[in-house]
Amino acid sequence: MKLHDLTAFLDETLRLPEFSGDISNNGLQIEAGSEVQKAAFAVDAAQETIDMAVKSRAQLLFVHHGLSWGAYPKRFDGIHARRFGTLFRNGVSLYAAHLPLDGHP
Repeated sequence: MKLHDLTAFLDETLRLPEFSGDISNNGLQIEAGSEVQKAAFAVDAAQETIDMAVKSRAQLLFVHHGLSWGAYPKRFDGIHARRFGTLFRNGVSLYAAHLPLDGHP
């Protein structure tokens, strides 16, 4: 399915607008492709998690704790560059939902 159709469904289902005060930047954080045939799910967007999503050939990684919090990161170096690079090079988009997932029935 189209990535934007899936993320629109997730945004609505998880009621993202109701959590506008959450600093975890809920929703699509990395857009690395336009189609999703396989999704992976995890708690954190750690490098090992990202590597496992790549290995499983997922096009979307859905996590509770994403890579973007508030205005962070301000620099795309070190571990952030590695994580972002792995996602982009392998066409894995990243969707995060923190408080909306906590509050969802």
